[in-house]
Amino acid sequence: MQTNETEPSQVRCTEETANGRAILVLDNGESRLAFDPAQGGRWTTWDLALDGGPVHHLMSAPGTVISAGPARLAAVGQTPEVTASLGPAAPSGLGDHFLPLTVRQRDFALGTARELGTFLAQPFEATHYAPARDQQTVALRSAGGIQGAKRVTPVTLLKRLTLGRPGGEISIHYRLDNPNEKALQIFFGVEFCFALSPDAVAAGADQPAYEFDGARERGGYGVRGIAADTTSVALIDPQPGLTIRMGWERPAAVWICPSPAGAEGTAIKGASVMPIWDLRVPPDDNWAVNIWLQPGATGPVAPIPADVVARIARFESEDTPWKQP
Repeated sequence: MQTNETEPSQVRCTEETANGRAILVLDNGESRLAFDPAQGGRWTTWDLALDGGPVHHLMSAPGTVISAGPARLAAVGQTPEVTASLGPAAPSGLGDHFLPLTVRQRDFALGTARELGTFLAQPFEATHYAPARDQQTVALRSAGGIQGAKRVTPVTLLKRLTLGRPGGEISIHYRLDNPNEKALQIFFGVEFCFALSPDAVAAGADQPAYEFDGARERGGYGVRGIAADTTSVALIDPQPGLTIRMGWERPAAVWICPSPAGAEGTAIKGASVMPIWDLRVPPDDNWAVNIWLQPGATGPVAPIPADVVARIARFESEDTPWKQP
């Protein structure tokens, strides 16, 4: 791991050891985020304390080996063995999925989808630095590929997460480079799985629920399906009194399902949210997307103050840019 500290910051980035592996930890006094570069560059821990209140463990996979999903017993030859199926992972984030264009959301939820990327358990090069005062960034890079019938098509994946002051957004930048002579077309998804409290998964609960672009979804966190052409998702009360808002600049088909999803009678412990893009990258070109997350207390979104509206509002017929009076 490389470090590039430019100036002192209230946001700290440290290197620690967990389960015999080096991990990176970002901490701003409100959010504590841990990353495991050796295991697919996963975001494995998000501990959040709002205004000195109780600690919410929003992700809870520290020190564990992250696979492509829950383990299952599969018959291989005459000797059954335990293999990893592709489905919602343990509560964690930045799970990078490259899926065939024929995949269905139900295949992923039940752990039968086929993963084409090599990044889920592949080690990433990690660098942390301070791009500005009171900001710390973890940059994770891996030169992997897409598994085809006969060969692996090279693809380079960069994901960069920035943590700033308490109360601000957590911003994530993704970039994929296609160095090949042929265009790349594939489904690409970034999975986030959030840990739920028992109250959040109660059947028929009024409050715990998803909102897609501001529209409330019925059924709480036990629902599964696709929200098409979506740019923002809110998780209302995944833990008591907390709301997590997240979004991305490119509209996506958002796959949601509980975790674990396939085993009957298993208690729901997580909510899997994965924006999926139909990725089309020309030869020797790249594709990028910005993602943001912001936690806060559950309640109505604060309106813009009236004095601010008065200063910036103008009729559409006015062609001149707004200027400070």
